[in-house]
Amino acid sequence: MLPRRLLRWSWLYFALACAGLVASAASADGAEPLAATAGAAEWERLPDGRVVIEIYGRRLAFPADMPAGQVVFEHRSRRVSLQELMADRTGAERWWAGARPANPVGIALSANLVAPLLFGGPMPMDPTVIRPGPTFWIWVYRDPEWTDCRQTVWEHDSRKCRHFVERARDVTAIRPDGFIIEQPDFLRGTGLTYYLFPYEEQRGAAGDPVSIACRDFTQFYNCENHSLRWGYFIRPGIFLRYQYAVAKPHVPNMRAIDDAFREAALRFLLGDGADAR
Repeated sequence: MLPRRLLRWSWLYFALACAGLVASAASADGAEPLAATAGAAEWERLPDGRVVIEIYGRRLAFPADMPAGQVVFEHRSRRVSLQELMADRTGAERWWAGARPANPVGIALSANLVAPLLFGGPMPMDPTVIRPGPTFWIWVYRDPEWTDCRQTVWEHDSRKCRHFVERARDVTAIRPDGFIIEQPDFLRGTGLTYYLFPYEEQRGAAGDPVSIACRDFTQFYNCENHSLRWGYFIRPGIFLRYQYAVAKPHVPNMRAIDDAFREAALRFLLGDGADAR
């Protein structure tokens, strides 16, 4: 028999892994490597050795020697490693050239890349209490003006946008921890409790609410960042998506966790106000 704590985290990690697999199942189906293109153009290299991958005019820099599997690109039912992408710029650009506005290029990042920010630094968190999902994502949209609430065509989604933006603007509802807790009747069946960031913080795209949505399980809470759906925009056309679990009875510092994931994602982004370190 496994120790109780290890057994609990084994089931918890399994739940997060399944959620991640479900989220990327459409991308993994039909996966195949890029075919090498004769005389293909090369990606830009920075003086520190990082390779710059440009997607729809957004420049992202990755260490060229990152271990395999830590960065995977997902688009149109295919998954390609950073190493494969580096080997064929022409093939990569052809791969995502015909994307519809609602079909972004996804970048799946290993949780190992956010762990130092969560469990180290000036305010380290307890790794026996919080467990990030095995993967978090950056999605790059062709249209920098694309937002969740602006593009929705469903009345239910429009109602959700209006409700949460209005609540996020209500400064009288802000709690001492800086959040506005919301569980509207028309979403009660989801089992989610929403911790809204005040709208004045401008943490996401204009017109989109930003929250942490948590579901209460028997032994832990499962939380994910949210706008209209799982994830939110952190820069024009740049969408961040993550999840984590927290063992009961602990209460997570959701703002610090959100900051850590944002910083981990923005470390790869050059321009758009991000530091090009």
